[in-house]
Amino acid sequence: MSADEVKFVLNGYGYAPSETDVKHIASQKFADELLKFIGSTNLEFLDFSDFEGANIIHDLNYPIDPQHYGKYSAVIDGGTVEHVFNFPNVMDNCMKLCAVGGHFLSMTAANNYLGHGFYQFSPELFFNLFCEKNGFKTIKVFLAERFGREWYDIPDPAVLKKRVQLINGERTFILTLAQRLSEQAGVLVTPQQGHYELNWEARDNLDFGKGGKLSKYKDQITEGLGSVLGVDALHMAQRLYAHRTFRRIFNRNCPKINPMQS
Repeated sequence: MSADEVKFVLNGYGYAPSETDVKHIASQKFADELLKFIGSTNLEFLDFSDFEGANIIHDLNYPIDPQHYGKYSAVIDGGTVEHVFNFPNVMDNCMKLCAVGGHFLSMTAANNYLGHGFYQFSPELFFNLFCEKNGFKTIKVFLAERFGREWYDIPDPAVLKKRVQLINGERTFILTLAQRLSEQAGVLVTPQQGHYELNWEARDNLDFGKGGKLSKYKDQITEGLGSVLGVDALHMAQRLYAHRTFRRIFNRNCPKINPMQS
């Protein structure tokens, strides 16, 4: 961040840094001095190697030593999880590092980061991960375009009972804030995407049996579904999106916000 950006952000959240503070924070490669300025007292850093000064060396593809469980009031992912192949395990590690009552904060890749890491993520994944069954609650999920552009306050798709989507032409981060609620925490249940859970539930409620309300339409429905599968589905998608350009923003259920007022 530039000195102007550091000052703008800190002022926006009620801090009054001196010019010396601003220049010092802006001159750093990492966020250590920024975190200290806003109140962090004991910082530890985890990495695959010590080439950038980490003091905990561990491959997050594998379970971390239990001696670290529950030690931290805040676990911050500043752009790590998209680079770890075993995503369920890295998240299980992060969740177990948090103390009960502590928070997990993440800034990782959403839109237009193809090739940056292994993954780009959807908001629903984090809502489903940080749930009570996994010992957590999701406090906020945001989508944020590059510095100074749009922010979106993302609602939980499970509450809306519909997908939350954003198609844009900007590199976009997904930011998540979650809190650990209980002693038993981690990836204890496997998430299922809500859109399909609703479809499965609706299907279970349909009556295709002999004499059922929909039995006489079974052949027509089956035949109709068959016509849109495979290549036909691809052609439909191409026709549907052909008129869109990467400069045109399409969002569904993503209200814009001012991050300084959230």
